[in-house]
Amino acid sequence: MTAAPFVHSQRLYDAVYSWKDYAAEAERLQPYLRGASILDVACGTGGHIPHLRGAYEVVGVDIDPGMLEIAREKNPGVEFHLGDMRSLELGRTFGTVMCLFSSIGYLPTASDLDRALACFARHAEPGGAVLVEPWIKAGDFEPRLPQPVIGEAEGLRVARMTRLELQGDSTVLTIHYLVGSEGGIEHLEEVHRLRVFSDEEYTGAFARSGLEVEFDPEGPMGRGLYAGAKQ
Repeated sequence: MTAAPFVHSQRLYDAVYSWKDYAAEAERLQPYLRGASILDVACGTGGHIPHLRGAYEVVGVDIDPGMLEIAREKNPGVEFHLGDMRSLELGRTFGTVMCLFSSIGYLPTASDLDRALACFARHAEPGGAVLVEPWIKAGDFEPRLPQPVIGEAEGLRVARMTRLELQGDSTVLTIHYLVGSEGGIEHLEEVHRLRVFSDEEYTGAFARSGLEVEFDPEGPMGRGLYAGAKQ
């Protein structure tokens, strides 16, 4: 993860993921949230934040300036930072540090996973929580037909097809977008590479960061959730 992965599609993100029930996911996270503040790492366009702010002080972080621009528009008054989850230093701690929607998979190596969890732990207050929603885990990959998604937002209609392949220890997603607007139809393509970490790599990274971890196989949207506790 040396650069923002959504190189062409920031403005399409909310249309493509218009099916995602952020309110229900925020509700499912409630048993795991600690303290009065949340650091939302890899917050994207800030979809969870409206359903958490008010009850919590929420601060967002993302590596993509374009995503942050949209997140700020959607969440006025919320503090956002541009940063890499492996090296972020905000100079404060939070009751909960969370990294959702499998964003952790964009880390390329197990060493990067260790660095990210150490960073999350540094930003969690004593008694706080670190929550990570994993990507496909090692041994769980199943070949599938390209996945179609159709969405609409802000005068755009988007059709997306994704081909998912396993290459070594990573999944490669080749994504094609057809974007319809008043100006016509545009075709865009992106390639995303997400690392397939094992359960042992996840739990080991939590342990090496001084966090006691448990795994919820369901999580906020069926992908599971690693919940770490900082003593």
